[in-house]
Amino acid sequence: PTLFTIALLYFGASVAHLVVFELLIAFTAFKFLAASEIFTIILQIGFFFIIGNFFDISIASKVLFSFILAYSGIVASGLIYLKHNCGYSVSFGKPLIFFRLTKGNHTLGSVLGIVDRFDRLIIAWFLPLSLLGKYAVMSSAISLFRFFPEAFSKLIVATKSAAWRKYLQTKYIWVVSFVLLTIVVLLLQLIIEIVLGPNWLLPISISYVFALQELARGMFQMTGNYNIAIGKSERAHSAALY
Repeated sequence: PTLFTIALLYFGASVAHLVVFELLIAFTAFKFLAASEIFTIILQIGFFFIIGNFFDISIASKVLFSFILAYSGIVASGLIYLKHNCGYSVSFGKPLIFFRLTKGNHTLGSVLGIVDRFDRLIIAWFLPLSLLGKYAVMSSAISLFRFFPEAFSKLIVATKSAAWRKYLQTKYIWVVSFVLLTIVVLLLQLIIEIVLGPNWLLPISISYVFALQELARGMFQMTGNYNIAIGKSERAHSAALY
């Protein structure tokens, strides 16, 4: 019950954190945003060790609780920054109007969110549970590099700059990404083996195919946001549904 309650609070805090970050991007407050990203991580780690000294709860609860505290602090500072530097105060309007105005623009994010978690549900349902731990370690390590397409996507939409579109149309960017991905997979396999031991390793073929899927995901995300940025949200909406 404790973990479940904390998980619900974490969900609310993470949503608020995401919304504030999107607002900072919309107002092009990139320096404050970058600092907030770094402080979020520092606070998460710091709160985890502080909570461990004062509360006798499970490690999972400590992790989520430290995230809640870190997110709450960053959300508060973000709202203060938006009010004093951007002249913006958060208010609540009619959600139907919002969804009507953003029709076709939010499907891409929703679909990516579902697909990103569906693989683990399939593994947990059909395969031995021990494989889920190995898969979670490998996939989480590779997913750390997901911030590249995430960052590019947000810059494409926020800045409306033609320069980002020019970079996306360069064929070499995908060749370079493919080579870097290969190096990353080999390094991660080595790190997992050294830190956790060979029992936590999946076959390199599975890791590499997952990495290719991450590359495809990044391409899909950036081209989708590119279409939204140039006013072709219906194309991104259709692609996401397919």
